[in-house]
Amino acid sequence: MTTEEIYRRAVELYDETGPSAVYDFADTLGLPYSDCEPCDADTPTLDEQTCLVCGSEKKTTKIW
Repeated sequence: MTTEEIYRRAVELYDETGPSAVYDFADTLGLPYSDCEPCDADTPTLDEQTCLVCGSEKKTTKIW
């Protein structure tokens, strides 16, 4: 899947089911997690800078 396809699917999952579905989807892809200030949580990270849950840009990435 391309980055754009991953992001579009995450948006669909969020709209259909909520953030937990996005976390599950990211886990199946093995995406790293890092702190997201707007979400106030560690969230899946796309392209080392984008929160897969809310779409905001992250400042740092920690790989779990």
